Amino acid sequence: MKLRPIIPCLVLAGACLAACTASDAESDRQIVDRMLQNMVLVEGGTFTMGTDAAGSDTDERPAHQVTVSDFYIGRYEVTQKEWRALMNLCYEPEARSLRHPIQYVKSLISDHWYKNPSHFKGDDRPVDNVSWQNAMLFLFYLNRLTGGHYRFPTEAEWEFAARGGNKGKGCLYAGSDNLDEVAWYHGNSGQKTHPVGSKKPNELGLYDMSGNVYEWCQDWFDDYKPGDQDDPQGGEGGSSRSWRGGGFEYEANTCRAAYRGYAVSTYRSHQSGFRLARPAKDPEEISETLNDSIQ
Repeated sequence: MKLRPIIPCLVLAGACLAACTASDAESDRQIVDRMLQNMVLVEGGTFTMGTDAAGSDTDERPAHQVTVSDFYIGRYEVTQKEWRALMNLCYEPEARSLRHPIQYVKSLISDHWYKNPSHFKGDDRPVDNVSWQNAMLFLFYLNRLTGGHYRFPTEAEWEFAARGGNKGKGCLYAGSDNLDEVAWYHGNSGQKTHPVGSKKPNELGLYDMSGNVYEWCQDWFDDYKPGDQDDPQGGEGGSSRSWRGGGFEYEANTCRAAYRGYAVSTYRSHQSGFRLARPAKDPEEISETLNDSIQ
């Protein structure tokens, strides 16, 4: 009996694997590109941040005038498909060693978690179960891959966008006074997340600013300061980060545009997610503009 040569078969298998890997990487790049194309320009303006309305929480007061500069924000919450695509392209687990089997097993668990940490699985559902720090890793990889300056929105940017920016009509929730039109929350969600963009958008074309998953903001959580402010950045430090928007298990009250939440940066739950933001001008452009004005 003649034995067939093994090496050509191995070479062919390796070539097929390389081709599949290249194809997968291209698909992942397209997913990330589409995510970045779904950024909405929010033209800057002045609005009343917070509320003094009866029954409002103390940390929503005092209502005060805030001016924000132009910025971009994601049309949708970051989805599981988008999270997985970026991690496929960029995630680098800790160095493994078969001489340390416990470390090796831990790294495998970490790999599995970072590919999709979500409790409620679904490509077009928002990524959930991510802490502020977990989501910051996503931003780190995204900026390294693209050379961009992506981040979370500040609380001021988030609220301005949720209220519809300069097109806002003064709605209680993001885009409507009828929460069922624009949000998945305790009253209609079936206690689970839903595909992004399946409710009506607000005046800026942004989806799920109320409900589905709550969204991390850039800021350290702090009490509001009275008086007019320009591009506030939140507290100078602290123990908790801000989040906004309520979520699928939250009551209607928490889905108001003015409602504020907070948690330590390592906290994650099946209701925690995020959306992207970035400045309308990158820091290099701002620096060049300043230099031109000085000259």
